[in-house]
Amino acid sequence: MTTPAAARSAREAHLFRPSARRTRHYVMRGAPHISKWRELDSQTPICQHPVMEIPASSFKLRANVPVGRKRFPISKLFTAFLSAACVCLISSCEKATPEQTFAGAVIKANLLSGFAGNKMRYQLEHPSAIMTPSGGTALMTRKAFVGRAILQIEESNQKTKGIGETDDNRQMLQASIALFDYVLPVYQNEYSHLADLYDQGAERAELEAVYKAITDKYLGGYQERWDALLAAGKPYAKRHDIRVSWDVQTSPSP
Repeated sequence: MTTPAAARSAREAHLFRPSARRTRHYVMRGAPHISKWRELDSQTPICQHPVMEIPASSFKLRANVPVGRKRFPISKLFTAFLSAACVCLISSCEKATPEQTFAGAVIKANLLSGFAGNKMRYQLEHPSAIMTPSGGTALMTRKAFVGRAILQIEESNQKTKGIGETDDNRQMLQASIALFDYVLPVYQNEYSHLADLYDQGAERAELEAVYKAITDKYLGGYQERWDALLAAGKPYAKRHDIRVSWDVQTSPSP
């Protein structure tokens, strides 16, 4: 025999019993959901970004696609959206701030200070000491010094060329690239030859002849391009409130 209290408890349990039909389905946002009929036959990343990465492995692959059926039946709208998203992400990664642009185009040009002048001569005459595998020290060869300078110049120039040009920075970027493009071949040829002469113990007269040839042939063009870079860099720094100490002389002077 059921008591009134037991009957009331049974009714309450029935009223508050959770219904399966009312349960929500929660979706964690991450890799995009693609219907089964959208297959990709690639494992390579489609788009990579520090914030978002969409690898091809996020999509379901199918080993055997029926003959006559498209292997990439992704809708045109989805393809256009994905392409636009990747372009925007890549563009955002490459966009440099005014300070970064100025540093790459102008400040990095300090690598070339003393070109065809006394500073470069001093560096070749007094090579730096480096650590040896045994823990001791040894003088760096002139060939190694010039080789390192070439790598630094190439790397800096490539980074500057990768900065997007605007009406605001175009003159400065082009002046920087023109300067680096002018100097690089001289390091690869004349200065590399001069380094070999030093390492081989060449006579002073032979060294001096190469120094004179470099100065006579390249100093004027270098100074012209250096002045053009400063002429473009100074107003750019002023427009963007970048504090710079200009024309600081170091020893030995060029």
